[in-house]
Amino acid sequence: TGEERLQSFICMTNEPCAISQLQGRYLANGDRVMIKKESCRPDWVFNTTVSAWPSETFIWGISDTAKMSFQVDDASTQDYAWAVDGTTSYREVRAEGSFYRICWCANGFSCEEATDFVVDAGTMQLIGPHFDQHKTCISGAICQVSDITGVGLNDGDRTMLLRYCDTDLYVARFPNLGLSDPATDDGTTITWFEDGQVPLTSPGGYYKLCWCGATQTCTRNGRNFRVDYGVFYVLGPVPLNQRRTCISGEFCNVTEFTGFGLNDGDQLVITGACGDPLASIDRYPSGGISENSTLSGTNFFWSDYVTAAGGTYFMCWCASALPCNRADMFNVEAGLMTSIGPYLGIERDCTSGLECGFDAVQGLGLADGDRIMIQNQCGSGSVFGWPDSGISDPAIFQGSEFSWGVTSGGLHVTSAGGEYSMCWCSVLVECSEPHHFRTEVGILRMTGPATGQKKTCTSGQPCVIMQFGGYELVDGDRIMISDSCLPQLSAFLFGFLNNGIMIGSNDGTVFSHTTRITASGGIYSMCWCPFGAPCQSPDNFQVDSGNLTVVGPYLDQQKTCVASQVCEISEYKGQSLSDSDRLLILDTCGTPFKLQRMPNDAMSTQSDSFGSVVSWGPLRSSSAGGIYRMCWCAATYPCSTYADFIVDSGTLHVLGPQHFQTQECLPGLQCMFENFRGYGLQDGQRLMALADCGFGQGMHGFPNSGISNGATKDGMRYGWGDGSLERNFLSLLTDTPGGVYKLCWCPNHGLSPCDRASEFSVDAGSLIVKGPNAQVSTLCAAGQPCTLGPWEGTGFSLLDKVAAVRDAYECMEADADPLVAYGQYKDVACNVELLVCQASISGVESQHGGRFKICYCVSYIDLDSALDDIPCTEKSEFTAWAGMLEIRGPLGAQDFPCFVGIDCTISIEGFLLDGQDKIKLVKYTDPCNTQPVAGVPAQEMLIAEGLSAQTNTISPHPDSNNNSKTFSLGGITISGDYKVCYCSSVLSCVNPYDYGGVAGIVQVSGANSDMVYVCRRGSACTILLEGWRLGPK
Repeated sequence: TGEERLQSFICMTNEPCAISQLQGRYLANGDRVMIKKESCRPDWVFNTTVSAWPSETFIWGISDTAKMSFQVDDASTQDYAWAVDGTTSYREVRAEGSFYRICWCANGFSCEEATDFVVDAGTMQLIGPHFDQHKTCISGAICQVSDITGVGLNDGDRTMLLRYCDTDLYVARFPNLGLSDPATDDGTTITWFEDGQVPLTSPGGYYKLCWCGATQTCTRNGRNFRVDYGVFYVLGPVPLNQRRTCISGEFCNVTEFTGFGLNDGDQLVITGACGDPLASIDRYPSGGISENSTLSGTNFFWSDYVTAAGGTYFMCWCASALPCNRADMFNVEAGLMTSIGPYLGIERDCTSGLECGFDAVQGLGLADGDRIMIQNQCGSGSVFGWPDSGISDPAIFQGSEFSWGVTSGGLHVTSAGGEYSMCWCSVLVECSEPHHFRTEVGILRMTGPATGQKKTCTSGQPCVIMQFGGYELVDGDRIMISDSCLPQLSAFLFGFLNNGIMIGSNDGTVFSHTTRITASGGIYSMCWCPFGAPCQSPDNFQVDSGNLTVVGPYLDQQKTCVASQVCEISEYKGQSLSDSDRLLILDTCGTPFKLQRMPNDAMSTQSDSFGSVVSWGPLRSSSAGGIYRMCWCAATYPCSTYADFIVDSGTLHVLGPQHFQTQECLPGLQCMFENFRGYGLQDGQRLMALADCGFGQGMHGFPNSGISNGATKDGMRYGWGDGSLERNFLSLLTDTPGGVYKLCWCPNHGLSPCDRASEFSVDAGSLIVKGPNAQVSTLCAAGQPCTLGPWEGTGFSLLDKVAAVRDAYECMEADADPLVAYGQYKDVACNVELLVCQASISGVESQHGGRFKICYCVSYIDLDSALDDIPCTEKSEFTAWAGMLEIRGPLGAQDFPCFVGIDCTISIEGFLLDGQDKIKLVKYTDPCNTQPVAGVPAQEMLIAEGLSAQTNTISPHPDSNNNSKTFSLGGITISGDYKVCYCSSVLSCVNPYDYGGVAGIVQVSGANSDMVYVCRRGSACTILLEGWRLGPK
């Protein structure tokens, strides 16, 4: 009936199906029904079978035989079940949720083929999902599936993802083993939140959507989920055990990455745990997140070098469809990344100035030949002071031990103290440049000084270096001040105590020399050596910690000044000199022996141009020529005593003569010498004989007003002449005063004209002119003892002599006049000091008047003409005109002829004769101190007048002629020769001894008056007439 055809039954997929009370007429046990899709018509044979509806036959959907449940007359009901009596597959219905036809076949028919079931018995509503549904989630994301379709779906239904339904082949890393949360939205929406919206991290691929109804047992067991209703696509990497390797310090690329549904723009992160924002790996670029993938999501790269520690890390994937900007978005563990490299964070210690090496470096994939470079920041550049630019020798012991400089000969590290990055490079890549070393394996603590330090000391003062910087410095560290810290250039530095080595104190931050330094101004290296190292020779101090600026002059400078000029030196060089610095010229710096006759007590008076121009002006220097020390004192020091000037900055060459020289000359001779001493003397320079250098006039007696000819023989030969440069020397005048004169020097050569005394300001010493300092003239009376002198003089000796030379001659021209001292040279008598000498002549040596030059011989030997080696034996040796000897009296040696009995008048020639002079005649053989002889009428006048019983002297005729006096003798009665004895009026002429002068001989010719001749008258008479000076006529 129609009503019967409208029967409707409900079953649920994923469980056995049975229906009861199928109504009909004449139904019977053994009937069967078959579930078909659209119709029970036989022409649908090929489209009516419902797959996965169990049956005891090999045709889906045929029920077991019917069981009658009720029958009344022709009305009856049946119960049906499927796959209870037996099954060719399984008992549970696993067909697609839908509305199907219940097609009936009466017992008695075969009921084995679908075509046997043509009676439409009603509708079978199978609760369950539609088949062939396709859903997609992205690995790493929260997975929610909506729009699930089916029949009779309900909230609480569940889906489980399995590789195959009704198995325990679960999908790895799917939340809750793939079991969904209870469905919502009438069974159309499913999630896998697991009470926390846990993202799925399953391998990419496609899986089965397996269904379980809300009323069924839907525990987390794949056997409970038998209905395969479609394909679930997971977009993501696969397999999840992919392995890649990168090297720390290099770019990292992941290629040939595999997966399902990969796309450009997908990204990887390298991390310690996928999805954990706290598990990021240090020193991976961008927090370990790669750039967007290329080549359809199979190629990944990072924008910068990877410098992470060696180790094995996870490769975690994030789809391009997701916001992959945080580490927690990378939930999909795609495999492992092996990073070849050292473990990070190690710390090692080395000491600057020594060799450096260490061991126990650990990591993953380390190998012999790996290298470490010391850098301030890995990949940035080399650190100064490391052998081979800081690149280690190849590692040994499987990459765990490193050292520096062994392959270069065991060089020391000389870098600054501090903490440095140890930057690693694998032997598998190139490790020749700083940028190859990008992985910081840890920190190297370098004990040592900071470099580039700048300290200042001042030469001539104690040197204290404060606030010396460094890392882990200690007392006992040392520094050496040197021009360079390089072993081949390092050397001990002059001017510092202890060879420039200082010992640190105050935790190695203070270095000092308590004694004053005398080093050259300049910028030096402070070379450091650690406590405990030898620190004895320069090559122990290889760590250059910076510069020590020594304020002061450069040493060994050579400067020149010229005596007699203002001393000014230019280009005086040094370090940080000041206009207030001072120079003191000393024989030895720091001693009291100053350069004499240098203005301002040898201390400079002014400096200009930052201390490079130094002057002793405005006064001129008259210092001795020679080599002196330029001793410097900084403006910051008192500079008040010689002890402040200990810095010897070099040599001041003073061009000029030595002081305190002594030369000797004699009046009347050429004054010349060849041993003039000095420094830097030149031909053409001149000397002037002065009483005081720079003042007055040239000394009397010297040619050319006392100015010498130009020097010759390299400035050593001087002489006085016409002032030329030739050797035409002239003699000094004989009346040149003896004395000690100044040898005053002038440099000439454009510096001074040398034509006046003011140009001759340098006192080179003494020129001793030996002889009387001044002429002393003597006036004597003839026949009287006479003292010549006394003379104050220079160079006197007891061998000196004097000679009286007739006034008409010059000294050295004529020999001693015989009228004085019989022409003999007279010895001198001197005081003990030989400063005053005199000579004397006796009365008999001064019998004759006249004017004579007193010529003095200062123990001189004329080597050119002397016949012996005894001084003062020749006229040429009496060079000095010492004065005049004037003897009042007759010139002497006159003969006065007279005749007996005839008046005799004589005229006596003489010198300074006077009308009060007297004469007397004595026998020729008698001395003049005897009484006048008788027989001379003029001498008997007093007797004749009865005034005296003795003879008298005779006065001259009165006249004004003092060169000649006339005396009348009368007729002398007795022949013979009479000595005319003269008395000058300066004497009393009373004392017989006053008549010492001898004017000559009065020759009285005539027969002897006392003879008796006898003749006989008439006889021839011949007599022998006897007398004096009788002549033939």
